[in-house]
Amino acid sequence: RVPTAAHGVHYAKIVRGLSVRRKSIALADRLIRASLEGDPDSDPLEVLEHASREMLEVAHGATDQKVECVGGGDLIHMDIPRPKLLIGEDAQDKARLLAAGQLMLFSGPPKLGKSLLVAEAMVSLAAGDLAWLGFQIHGPVRVGGVEAEGGLDLVQDWLRAMAADLPREAINRIRIPKTLPKIDLTRPRSVMLLRRFI
Repeated sequence: RVPTAAHGVHYAKIVRGLSVRRKSIALADRLIRASLEGDPDSDPLEVLEHASREMLEVAHGATDQKVECVGGGDLIHMDIPRPKLLIGEDAQDKARLLAAGQLMLFSGPPKLGKSLLVAEAMVSLAAGDLAWLGFQIHGPVRVGGVEAEGGLDLVQDWLRAMAADLPREAINRIRIPKTLPKIDLTRPRSVMLLRRFI
């Protein structure tokens, strides 16, 4: 029997599935070889991080990535669930600075007070009822921070100054690692590590 064009999508899925299996097997084989035959002085976590990147590439290539569009007229009338707002006003004409699952990035030259600004935001989010830079805080929520410059003593000074009057329960919503492993946010393992401690 000769396959017809009517079954093309079905056969394409079979071919794609077999391709993903072959790539997964090859990746597993490379990981085993690197683990058994690799340089004994090399960092084994580097091997795992490299393998996890390759695994994501295999998975990324295996997904159906379809771009779905919506017309502006339809969008106006859609009921879209909104993420939980953490900082800002939930109104059309007000600023919504940060919602759950989003990232807020502070950038600028050294010694401008970015770390202090972040510490103030963390205390406000953990307390849940403090305003931050004039914006409403919707909390309390658990927040995580990594102080990679000044150390825990600096964070301790900030918390003593900013949160001395807050209950311990509120301040314990701020999670800061006592020891900081090598963090590289471009590596999946580092991101997973940070999510776990928060």
